[in-house]
Amino acid sequence: MNHQQQVELLQQCLNYIDRKSTQHDEQEYLSPVYKYHDDEYFQKEQEAVFKKLPNMVAHISEIELGHGFITRDLYGTNVIIARQNDGADDRSFKAMINVCKHRGARLENAESGCKNRFTCPYHGWMFNNKGELKAVPHQNGFPDLIKSDNGLSELSLWVRNGFIFVLPTIDLEFDFDRFWAPLENDLEDYRIEDMMVYRPVTKTWNSNWKIVSGGGLESYHFQVTHAKTIAPYFFSNTSHIEAFAPHFRLILPRQSINTLREQAQSDWRIRDHTHIVYQLFPNVALLVQEDHIAMFIMKPISASKVEITFQMLIPKGEFEQREQAHWDRNHQITEMTLDEDFEMGESIQSGILSGANRHLRFGLFEGGLAKLEHYIDQAIAGEALN
Repeated sequence: MNHQQQVELLQQCLNYIDRKSTQHDEQEYLSPVYKYHDDEYFQKEQEAVFKKLPNMVAHISEIELGHGFITRDLYGTNVIIARQNDGADDRSFKAMINVCKHRGARLENAESGCKNRFTCPYHGWMFNNKGELKAVPHQNGFPDLIKSDNGLSELSLWVRNGFIFVLPTIDLEFDFDRFWAPLENDLEDYRIEDMMVYRPVTKTWNSNWKIVSGGGLESYHFQVTHAKTIAPYFFSNTSHIEAFAPHFRLILPRQSINTLREQAQSDWRIRDHTHIVYQLFPNVALLVQEDHIAMFIMKPISASKVEITFQMLIPKGEFEQREQAHWDRNHQITEMTLDEDFEMGESIQSGILSGANRHLRFGLFEGGLAKLEHYIDQAIAGEALN
């Protein structure tokens, strides 16, 4: 995000504050509750959204240099993501389905590690970290086997701005550059590839994944839900959201933004006085703060359950005890705030399942939630996301 863009967004936020208002859509939106609890609709989301769009699986710092690997379960498909070299581009990693080519056993059970060979625990077939079949015990029992034709099945993988994305469906073409282009300039400025993951925490919540995702697209709830945590640092129901189909950017001005009125615009810096939320469709949110980024990865488990992994991205390198205390304090505040959101999500899910309401109501300043549903419906209908 260049400096002129930062100035324009900060000025827009100041205008909202002066008018005691916020960004408005043209009309309210009623969302039928079946989209939040119906198993058939959930399966449609899984097939059209999560299985046919790139999913962020990791930050590059999570896979060790050398022969590091991780495994991830992507909606019924277990995947090995293995380092090919110490770089940080598409060729530096490979995503392979974690299934032996002999009898279909899971090849690797560890969640992470460092190996240049993967050996099947059933009969000992061995593959290298490129997925090539290298050794078969008693190979004379397979006279028709051609090793070069029996490597691990590969999935499409992309690396952008320090993040690794995998498309869970085999042999599916996807224009990733078009998908990612609206965000690339913004994220390049943060140098995310030079950061590292700090203190990942995974929890499961009894909530539909869209309730969790939608909570990050509005600030209407701040003064009530977060009254005892972050609300005093922000303005009530004041934010600026833009859709970069199918992604979002939300600007949340902090109280300190008023100090900019006395400063030259050449000194304005958006990270000093706002939190910036990027919703990376479909499964990730980034919360950009002054000196670090909080990252949330969602994995829908059922129509009424979602797994959330929260972790911070901080500058690489060793840090002193004082700095660690700083990161730990920020981690604690963010985790506490998230728990408030997700506990509210469980309350909403319980209310939905009660049958009390036929729809959820999104106000004029909750337009991001309506757009999120629009993107999902487009995907289910097989239409381009725009």
